[in-house]
Amino acid sequence: MSKELTAPQIAEVQGSEVKTRILVTIEHPDETIRILENDSLALFTLSGNIYYAGQVKRGEINTDMEGAVEKCPISISNINQAYSQIIAANGDTLTNTKCTVEEIIFNGFPADWQALTAYTTGTDPAVNFVSPIVKNSYIYECTTAGTTGETEPTWPTSINASVVDGTATWTCRSPIIGSPIDLFSGLMNNIALTAAGFSFDVERQIGGYSTQSPNLTYDVFCQYTFKDERCAYAGNDTTCTKTYTACNNHTPSNADRFGGFPSIVKQMVIKT
Repeated sequence: MSKELTAPQIAEVQGSEVKTRILVTIEHPDETIRILENDSLALFTLSGNIYYAGQVKRGEINTDMEGAVEKCPISISNINQAYSQIIAANGDTLTNTKCTVEEIIFNGFPADWQALTAYTTGTDPAVNFVSPIVKNSYIYECTTAGTTGETEPTWPTSINASVVDGTATWTCRSPIIGSPIDLFSGLMNNIALTAAGFSFDVERQIGGYSTQSPNLTYDVFCQYTFKDERCAYAGNDTTCTKTYTACNNHTPSNADRFGGFPSIVKQMVIKT
């Protein structure tokens, strides 16, 4: 299920330019790989997590012919080969690895800090935020209006920590607003890695399918659990050998509910 949107996320979504990005998280046992739709940096580290840059495309979620598996195709361009070595090294072990596809609201990285420049407070990333000249994965909001000093300050790298710069004050912010919004999760399959990019399907079983359409094999023995809702035997017998003869000999006879070969034609779904 998707997480509830926070107030800052709602405000951003309602703005004139929505800056949503796809985040793909591959939970490999040796290393969790996070690939963020982002062309601002090759990679950045936030709250101890490394995010690799990639142009991520999510295909339409589709269901197989039997209606049992949903698939979400993902393709990721390899901008600077940043993660290709990781994928190549683990390619033979990525199949059936858990993968989560999420959407985040991404502020991106605003213009670089400038010396002896007046800044004002506000929420517009174009004028009220700056990036360090040497990027450090964080952005900085002007929380006290003023004019910057002659030299760049030492930027804090803890969210909400502040630094005085001339007569202005900067507060450390994340380029990601709120928590990721869950779109799809499952296991990786059909993996392909080329020089140009990386593609795969995220697959998941559709929950409750067997309950909605009971699957039976072609068998002479009853496949129901004795006295369950499909067997529905209501007499006093306490055991059953699951043959048609035993089912017919119960008191009262339960032959009409026999869950084996004679009644297969009555079932909606047959699995061989």
